[in-house]
Amino acid sequence: MTVTHPSNQDVVWPLLHPALLEKVLVECQPHRKILAYAAAATVNCLHPAHAGRAMELVASRQVVILLLQRCLSFQSADESDPAFEWISILFRVLIARHHTPDLYRNLNASLVSTLWAKLTPEQMLLLRMVDMVVAEPSSPATTDHGPDAALVEFFCTEFTALHAPPVTSEPDEDAAPSSDRQAMWDVMEIESSKRMFHILGTLTSTPATLDDAKVLPFIAALVGQLRRFTTTHTRETNAAALSSEPVDEDEAFGYRSAGVRVLGNMAHRSTSVQEALRACGGLEILLNR
Repeated sequence: MTVTHPSNQDVVWPLLHPALLEKVLVECQPHRKILAYAAAATVNCLHPAHAGRAMELVASRQVVILLLQRCLSFQSADESDPAFEWISILFRVLIARHHTPDLYRNLNASLVSTLWAKLTPEQMLLLRMVDMVVAEPSSPATTDHGPDAALVEFFCTEFTALHAPPVTSEPDEDAAPSSDRQAMWDVMEIESSKRMFHILGTLTSTPATLDDAKVLPFIAALVGQLRRFTTTHTRETNAAALSSEPVDEDEAFGYRSAGVRVLGNMAHRSTSVQEALRACGGLEILLNR
């Protein structure tokens, strides 16, 4: 009654968003079918695309966070989880309409955590969702004309910013985080980087025309990060995998292989990326994988 009836959407949307939707997501967490109905109603109100309701949803930080948590932080006892399915469809629609950058920025760090962390747990949940969506055979981020170049460039820029050196010249010792908190943030950055690698590895598996101004700084940053893990998990290669010795799978496990996949994909048929690899010593990273 809503998906093809704009007049009904005009009635339902103000009643649903944001107060009622947020209340349902908070109070009905165990009731997965109710969450599914709420997500389905939200999806049906996002048509037509020019109505502007998608932007209203994207701007609702708390609602977006709750949707991600209810979808990705809940273990269902049943094989079928209608809430998971409908919330995934909702984010699939938003990603298809190129709202990923807006979603990511709206989940940015608070004032306290921006002092030492460049991302939030909510952004990590969004990365999981995007990774899941782009990995689908009929991903909305990939068309017959290739991947979403703007999405590739966005994650290249975010990765570069994530690993950029701090701009503060004199750190405030009183505001410095504890060693445990700093270690936690370091793990978050590694996990988020690997998730970005998975997304970029999928998107760059087909050719795309990309902006060198955004891609080449990413190549240099990626090579620099891969050097950090040169001596970490060297048995990720096929030859070393023949060993029967166990491998410790910590947070850095799989980092190099995922990063090398992105390097290889982006260097394929791109002379500018190939030149950038030579300039920053990336060929050694590829050859000594």
